[in-house]
Parts: sequence; C-alpha cells; structure tokens
Amino acid sequence: MLNHALQGNPANMASVFNDLVMGKVAAAVVDRKAELAQTMFADQSDEEDQNEDGEEDEEDLSDDEELEQQEDEAEDEDTKSDA
Repeated sequence: MLNHALQGNPANMASVFNDLVMGKVAAAVVDRKAELAQTMFADQSDEEDQNEDGEEDEEDLSDDEELEQQEDEAEDEDTKSDA
C-alpha cells in the first residue's frame, strides 16, 4: 500500500486498502456470529433447565440454595411430626 502511495497510484492504493479492511470486517463478522450463536444456545439451555412450573432442576442449584432447600424440607418434616 505504501509503495502505491509513493508511486502515485491512488487507485491501486485504494484497492489494497479495501482488501485489507474487507479481511478484517469478514473476520469480525464471523466472530460476531459465533458470539450470537453461543448466546442463543446458552439461553435455550437455561430454558430447558427449568421445570414446567418454572422452578430450576435440583441438580442446577448452588450449594447455598441446596442447603437452604434441605433446611426447608427438615422444617416441613418437623412441622408434620409435631402435628
């Protein structure tokens, strides 16, 4: 590109510049498509992890959520045994 600029060939310089930019734009488009595909598939897997009633599967619970759920179940059992 610099050679064409120094030789006074602006048409050739523009052609080389366009080729360089088009390569970068094409690579950016491919990268963006990959990002969008990952986002779309991640959203779908999140929806699949939910039960019909909108609750998450037990296997997807964090440790804190799992402990809280176990405590709630223990309280429910204590309430049933007291009654």
